[in-house]
Amino acid sequence: MPDIAQQTSGWRGYMQAATEVADSSGAYRYPVLLRMLAAKGFFGLSAQEYGLFGLQQTPFWRLYHYRTKKQTTAIFSRINAVKAKPQVEDKLLFHRICAQAGLPTPKLHALLCSRKPDDVDDFPVLTDFASVAAHFSAYPEIRLILKPRRDALGTGVRFVCFRRGQAYDIDDNLIDVQPFAEALHFDMLRDDYLIQGFVTPNPRLERLGSGRALGTLRIATYLNKKSEFFMLYALLRIPARGNVHDNFSGGSSGNLIAPIDLRTGRIGRAWGRRDPNLSRVLEPFQRNPDTGVVIRGESVPDWGDVCAMIQRASRTFADLPLLGWDIAISAEGLVLIEANSNPDIIGAQVCTGLGARELLRPLWSD
Repeated sequence: MPDIAQQTSGWRGYMQAATEVADSSGAYRYPVLLRMLAAKGFFGLSAQEYGLFGLQQTPFWRLYHYRTKKQTTAIFSRINAVKAKPQVEDKLLFHRICAQAGLPTPKLHALLCSRKPDDVDDFPVLTDFASVAAHFSAYPEIRLILKPRRDALGTGVRFVCFRRGQAYDIDDNLIDVQPFAEALHFDMLRDDYLIQGFVTPNPRLERLGSGRALGTLRIATYLNKKSEFFMLYALLRIPARGNVHDNFSGGSSGNLIAPIDLRTGRIGRAWGRRDPNLSRVLEPFQRNPDTGVVIRGESVPDWGDVCAMIQRASRTFADLPLLGWDIAISAEGLVLIEANSNPDIIGAQVCTGLGARELLRPLWSD
């Protein structure tokens, strides 16, 4: 049974969320609070989800269509077999499958491991940051992404540019090597790392963000039992200044997210958070709030090619019928960054105005 402190904390969270929603929608706090509690009781939606999804103006019966992360995780676990998940959750195995199928992925230079794995004999294995610097010392300049082999959500991802014997971060500031190397060593105790070439963004998409990280498309796909292919939803993740990845994280990362029309590749309005007084409510943006560049109405380059490649990739990984793909449109062409067997549908519900039950409609008829 939860203790008094937990109950008080939960109550405060609901009050804070109700206050933010009321202030942003012009409603009264207590009716908002009652509606939130009803949404929790009937549909299992938390105050945080109620605020993120912007449900205050949504007819109450439509809240039935929305799902929590825990609920969608259970759905995806029933669809994707556990034994097949390493195909995408192990990024080295994912790279090898893509290479065999001729699917473009970032260049894999080496692995970074505290001890040599038993399954690696086709790439150099480096042991620490000093050996990484030595390995790339012959390059006049090279930009790299250090990515955990198995972690998700962008945790532990690092960018480094080696130039003239110095290491620079994504904003072109000199890296303080000792703490960087120590933190990396600590993370390597729980996971190996892939050392990949940094994918240079397509200029048309890069200008939509305020940061220098790679902004990717997140596209969810489904292969039903008849092997019919469905694109469920598509999003553009827009990086903010200072970030090394484009993960949305419910708006807490500072990055933006925007829906993409599946038929035309047209980008909708972006969602994120810039008001320091908001922690549970998101703001819509027609333009990037940091730069003023228009986002809504822009088109994703080469959208037809994106759709064709994602269908080919989906059939390559047919053992996992439902996947969320991260695709980069680079300066040189399309690049498949990774795939997720449990894609976070929170961002899709945030920016499309649709609940998970609507977005995942083909699943219910299978």
